[in-house]
Amino acid sequence: MDKRKRELLLLLNRVLRNKISWLDGTYMGQNEWVLDVPDSHNRTINFTYRQVGYFPSQTWDHQDKLGFFVNPDWQEIPREPSADYYEVQRASGGVPFRLPDSLEKSIMRYEQLSNESTLFYSLPTG
Repeated sequence: MDKRKRELLLLLNRVLRNKISWLDGTYMGQNEWVLDVPDSHNRTINFTYRQVGYFPSQTWDHQDKLGFFVNPDWQEIPREPSADYYEVQRASGGVPFRLPDSLEKSIMRYEQLSNESTLFYSLPTG
């Protein structure tokens, strides 16, 4: 499972322009120094010591079709046409989190490639 989680994390970091990271259980309750991004009126950049990650303020009773608990007030992540999405380069900040409209297709192509290469490399030699 850890191998698969790492594989998906690497894949998402390849096809998305925003950096994706995984916070495991060891980060719960830990603090780190983070860049406090100023708003448009405040030009001062500060570092603050904050808790890593975030936690929901309430529990949810709603489940989606796959059985995951969801907040019914969540909004879907906005999509962009792939041609526009990939014109914007990765940035350390200021780029809104959006998804390319080709995300599912990219994941399916990767899975097909992964299955084909697994079959290829598992063929007996000799």
